[in-house]
Amino acid sequence: MLIRSNELEISLVTVHGIARYGDRELMEKLHADPENPLEFIEIGSVPKALHVQMPGSVLQGLTFQSAAAALTEAMSDLNAFKEKIGQELAHFRSLGVVREEPFSIELDNEMDDEDKYESLDMIIRARGIRMVDRIRLDSPVVGAGDYWERIDAQKSISEDLKKELKEAYK
Repeated sequence: MLIRSNELEISLVTVHGIARYGDRELMEKLHADPENPLEFIEIGSVPKALHVQMPGSVLQGLTFQSAAAALTEAMSDLNAFKEKIGQELAHFRSLGVVREEPFSIELDNEMDDEDKYESLDMIIRARGIRMVDRIRLDSPVVGAGDYWERIDAQKSISEDLKKELKEAYK
């Protein structure tokens, strides 16, 4: 049963017929893209493999490990990251290059009146929202490290859901 499975128990995940995640041995047998090698990881002590490459994607060449490192760095100082992105966009604009913002912050509450504001900063100021300075990237493995302590500390997850998650994964 998939719902009661965890990362260790998943043998294979395919997307549009392409093996994307699974047991290393099985992934090696099914992998048919020599230009984009598999990425090997260990989940617990189980050898797994990932194939996250997609020709034509703007993320082509980005590995799971490098994505995790980039997210960890950016999330360790969100204000500095926001400033850096703003400086990069200003530099491109000064050269006459118009680019869309590569990253954005999405507020997770309803914003019926957000169209009256010119920017996310204006929404944040108007609503008195305090942005956090940093967020630690979660482990990709459910239950690893202090996972359950972090779930327990979440104010946006009901006690019933916390209990159900623990029962499903422990």
